[in-house]
Amino acid sequence: MKNLEHTPGSWFSEIDQETGDRIVLNEDGIIICQRPGPANARLIAACPRMYDYIESRAKEGDKNAKEIMRDLQA
Repeated sequence: MKNLEHTPGSWFSEIDQETGDRIVLNEDGIIICQRPGPANARLIAACPRMYDYIESRAKEGDKNAKEIMRDLQA
């Protein structure tokens, strides 16, 4: 499988103390996304873990996971 380029995880959501905006950032403090709604922030923050899970399932031969990985690499 082709390696995708993305900001390394783990990612998490918090409120920016200066602006009051919700942000998603990685463990190094790099902002991934600004001002997502709460549900979207949780989903975005979970992306690295979901990607790792899907990738591991694809390597184990899961047909649906392989299809998702192909879609991500398109």
